[in-house]
Amino acid sequence: RKPFILLGALLSGLFFASIWWFPRGLTDVQYLIYYIVTSMLFYFALTVFSVPWYALGYELAEDYDERTRLMGFASFIGPAGQILAAWLYPLTQQRALFADTIEGVRWIGLASGAVLALF
Repeated sequence: RKPFILLGALLSGLFFASIWWFPRGLTDVQYLIYYIVTSMLFYFALTVFSVPWYALGYELAEDYDERTRLMGFASFIGPAGQILAAWLYPLTQQRALFADTIEGVRWIGLASGAVLALF
């Protein structure tokens, strides 16, 4: 399971960053195709990570109560990260750091992908 977890984590971070590192000057249809392709790659990589990750979590404890506490803790951390992710968009509009919102989205997406791959 560990090689899949490692590969999935690295690819998830890479593809998450690539969702937001889109080229400028495309048509609306090209932007849609780019988003669909990169999103599908991200969710595929996330599946490669999450299936063995959760399976490993259930195998860590033999006792039912201990396993329930372990997975309950993991279920608490996920929504906390989702709440924190809502604060990423205001960071993209910091004019002192970035030239425009598009550049902010690119760099915040890249940083988020790096954090995703690291953790």
